Amino acid sequence: MASGVYRFTSIARPVDPAFPTNRAVLVIVPLAAALGAGLALSGLTEGAPGGTALAAALASFGVWALTRELAPDDNAAAFVGMALAFLAIAVLGPVSVLPVFVALFLARIVNRTTGLPVRWTDSILLTGLVLWAMGAVDDPLIGIAATIAFFLDASLARPARMQILFGSVCLIASMVLVVRDGVGMPAMTELDGALFWVATVLIVAYAFAMFATSRLDSVGDVSRERLNVPRVRGGMFVTGLLAAQAPVIAGESALNPLIWTAMAGVVIGAVANLVVRRRARDA
Repeated sequence: MASGVYRFTSIARPVDPAFPTNRAVLVIVPLAAALGAGLALSGLTEGAPGGTALAAALASFGVWALTRELAPDDNAAAFVGMALAFLAIAVLGPVSVLPVFVALFLARIVNRTTGLPVRWTDSILLTGLVLWAMGAVDDPLIGIAATIAFFLDASLARPARMQILFGSVCLIASMVLVVRDGVGMPAMTELDGALFWVATVLIVAYAFAMFATSRLDSVGDVSRERLNVPRVRGGMFVTGLLAAQAPVIAGESALNPLIWTAMAGVVIGAVANLVVRRRARDA
C-alpha cells in the first residue's frame, strides 16, 4: 500500500534520511551551495554569489538523483556524478539545471524506480514540464526524447497505454516548433579537438554501460520488486539522447555539461566495478 508522497505521485522520490547515503546528500548539498557562493565571492568562478550557490546546490542534487536513476545498483557512481557537477559549476559558472530535471523525470517514468506505474497527474505535469522546457532552452528535440520515454512506458513490462496520448502530444509540439523555428545543431558538434573526442568516447562508453546492465539488485521504493532491466536501459537511453542532441542553451556559451556529468558517473562507476570484479576473480 502506497503511503506518504506516493499516495499522490509515482515519480517523486523523497530523500529518506534513514539511509546513510541520503543523509550524506542532505549534508553535501548545503555545503555545495556555501562553497559555490564562496567561489563567486572570491572571484574564482563567474556569477553572483546567490546564483552560483543555487546552481551548485541544484546541479549537485539533480545530478546525484539522475545518476541514481541511471545506475540504481551503484551508490558511488551517483556521488561521482555529483562531484563532477559541482566541478562544472565551479569552472563554468552557473548553467541551466532544467535539462537535468527533465532527464530525471523522463528516466523515472520509464524505469519505475518507485515500483509504481505512473499516474495521470504525473503524465500531465511532466508533459507540461517538457513543453515549457522546449521553449525555455530552445530545444524542440526535448519533445522527441519525451515521446520516446512515454512510448517506452506504454510498451515495456506492465505497459501504461495512456502514455501514447502524452507521447503524441510531445511529438506534435516538437514538430510544430521545428517547423516554426527550426532546430539548432547539437552542441556536441561545436566542440573542438580533444573535447569532441572526450565527449564521443564518453557517449560510446555510456552505451556499453547501458547494454552491460543485465541484472539489477535494486528494488522499487514501494513495490519492493526487483527493477526491470529493459526499463532501466530505456531510461538510460532517453537520458543519453537528451545529452547527445542538446543544442547550446541561450545565455550559455558552450555545451551544458550537467547530464554529461551524470553519464560520466555511470561510466566511471561501471569501470571501477569491472576492475574490482576482475581483481576479486583473480585473487
